[in-house]
Amino acid sequence: MAADRFRPNLVITADADPEPGAELRIGDVVLRVLFRTPRCVVPGLGQTGLPADPAVLRTLARHYRVRVFGDGKAACFGVYADVLQPGHLKLGTPVAPA
Repeated sequence: MAADRFRPNLVITADADPEPGAELRIGDVVLRVLFRTPRCVVPGLGQTGLPADPAVLRTLARHYRVRVFGDGKAACFGVYADVLQPGHLKLGTPVAPA
């Protein structure tokens, strides 16, 4: 899937989404993961340079359905995070636990 479908602010390579509460260091930047990102149908809609793909949400629901907000399970992909320590990000900087 094209990352652009999900309108990310930051893309990292990881085996899985970091758990809520985890702190990540990227160079001098420190982030705290707040919660997983529940997804709606928008990533599957046609977007600039990307055709409609209704399988996106079905695929997320099949493989990434997790409990969020204590309200049951949702198709999630990505996380929201707070910036604990601001700084400059540089492409290719490794991500590590803070």
